[in-house]
Amino acid sequence: MKKILKTFLRQFQDFTIILLIICAAVSGGAQLLSGAGFCTDSLIILAILILNALFGTVQELKAEEIIGDTQDERPTHMQRRLSEVGRLLCALTGAFCIIIFLGGILRGGGLGDMLLLSLSLAVAVIPESLPAIVTIMLSSGICCLSREDIYVRSLICTEALGQIKAVFLNPDNIGNKEKAQLEETGIKIIDKADEKTFYNMWSEGEIICFIGEAEADRRFMAAADVGGCLSSRPELYNASHIVFNDLNSLPRAVKTGRVIYGNLKKSLHFLLSCNIGELLCIFAAVAAGLELPLPAVQLLMVNLITDCFPAIAMALEPPDEDIMKRSPVEETNFIDRPFIIKIIFEGIVISAVTLAAFIFGKTLSGLTVGRTMAFAVLCISQLFHGFNMRGKELFKNKFLNLSFILGFLIVVLAAELPLASRIFGLVSLDPKLWFDVILLSFLPFVLFKAVEVCRKNIL
Repeated sequence: MKKILKTFLRQFQDFTIILLIICAAVSGGAQLLSGAGFCTDSLIILAILILNALFGTVQELKAEEIIGDTQDERPTHMQRRLSEVGRLLCALTGAFCIIIFLGGILRGGGLGDMLLLSLSLAVAVIPESLPAIVTIMLSSGICCLSREDIYVRSLICTEALGQIKAVFLNPDNIGNKEKAQLEETGIKIIDKADEKTFYNMWSEGEIICFIGEAEADRRFMAAADVGGCLSSRPELYNASHIVFNDLNSLPRAVKTGRVIYGNLKKSLHFLLSCNIGELLCIFAAVAAGLELPLPAVQLLMVNLITDCFPAIAMALEPPDEDIMKRSPVEETNFIDRPFIIKIIFEGIVISAVTLAAFIFGKTLSGLTVGRTMAFAVLCISQLFHGFNMRGKELFKNKFLNLSFILGFLIVVLAAELPLASRIFGLVSLDPKLWFDVILLSFLPFVLFKAVEVCRKNIL
């Protein structure tokens, strides 16, 4: 119980979340003291944060249980890149939130309301769930590998397996079929006696695997990104990141690593593009002098739906058919200029359809209808966007399918159930408006798919 409580409290360590809790409590207290009525929004914000923390607690505890005594002495390549992206995203989000806060105050917004909105937006945009998702994916990879009689002793190696450029081993220990499977991926099999090639590749920063057989191999195993040995060599266990019963399982280990790394890319792509869409939607509304399309409580609800369902479903993505035919180079350093341009473009489109829904609904039937349509379009367009992370077989991931259905039902019930609609400041929509919501939500999916097809044909 003590461990569970400690893990739960750790979910509230983020400075922005602490500020949001304080602000919600102060705002709610001020409402009660002034006689303005019951502080529903503040209580709902606190409830959403607690629910989000409960999800995070379950995720962390499950990951820790799977990881067990696995060594994790240094961050993985992906975790280092995520740290860099996170710092940049925090700086940009902070700047945007300050502008939104000041702009809202200048156009007559209440100090408490704008502070709540700005902090909620910061919490919604910065993907706090990513570290937990990374850990879950890596730990799920450990489970997959254990079913192949492969024992992982270092978490970093689970990710590195998917990016290996070369494997140094005794060629007699692996079958010809398995050699061919690896070589088709651009992983050339090198004799471990070739020390010169090992040092050349190591000095160039290539991700390499070394399978040791004797005490003299320890230094090479330690230097390699993935240092392994056979289970018949227990004296090398302490120097190993991974232990194989049979090296013929090496191609399956590489495939598992590639699936994990690919799923990490998909989750990062999905979360960043969706969160940028939320940020740009509020920023554009303030810049244009419009009323706010989504209050703080709705923003946090959107974040809860998209972070806890599709993003986690992507951790369980099945492998693409061509995953073992790709070059390892294609799998690394993907957070580049084209990736950044892509997620910004997708964020702009998601924010555009959300604002269009808000303006249409507000013009047609008033502010509450506009906000209801904006909330529904923002949620459902992100749920549709989750399928853009899939290849040709859109519905192959049953967990993603389930997350779409569950998320869609939550959105509809939030608007249609009287108690829920009062809590979240929504209103029931007639079938015609729901049709418009679904149409607007589906447009980004169609556009992104069309752009992707055009890009592939041009290239």
